[in-house]
This record gives sequence, C-alpha cells and structure tokens, in this order.
Amino acid sequence: LDAKVGSRDQVDAMVAKIVKIANEAIKTGMEVTKMNKYDRLVTTVAGNEVPIENVTSAMTRALMHYANYIRYSNAAEKEKGGYGEEYNLNYAKDTAGTIKKIMMAFDRGDANNLNRY
Repeated sequence: LDAKVGSRDQVDAMVAKIVKIANEAIKTGMEVTKMNKYDRLVTTVAGNEVPIENVTSAMTRALMHYANYIRYSNAAEKEKGGYGEEYNLNYAKDTAGTIKKIMMAFDRGDANNLNRY
C-alpha cells in the first residue's frame, strides 16, 4: 500500500479529501445534534455514525502526517545522492501510506480505523 502512494499531487489530493469530508461531517453533526449511547456527539460519515471527536482527531492526525510527509520529501530532495536520501524517501512513502489509510477510513465511515492511524 505504501509503495503505491507517493507523488506529491496524490498526497495533496488525499489530504484535501480528508479535510473536506471531515468539515462536512462536523458541519452536519452540529446542525443535527445527536448523541450516541455513551453521550458522545456523533455525526455521519459515509452513511455511518461516527463520534465527532473521532473525526476531528483523525483530521488532525492526517494534517500532522502531511506536515511530516512534506518535511521528509524536502529533506530527501536536499540530500539527493547523499546519505539521507533513501531514508527520507522511505519515510515519506510510509507517511503517504498512513495518510491513504486515514482517507480510506473516511471513505468507508469506519469509526474504528479513523482512530487507528
């Protein structure tokens, strides 16, 4: 999975999609206030009820991973042909894979996996 993701445009698009889905879910959740059996605010993501804190937490983590992705991609570019290039490229690919997993959890409305990565 990690090896199949990696171009900057792909990662940018995935993060934009995560933020868009999360913002819509939060907006919907605040318009139609609903509590689950544990007295937590919930919203709907891809047709499934998800606690709002799962949505906001997952979006925050996706943005943190995105910052790391950019940091490691830039470091790899600076180290081109040098010692750290491969390390930084591998870390950037791993981070892109994690972002993809978060996006897939949003696509499915999977509350468990939103908090997993």
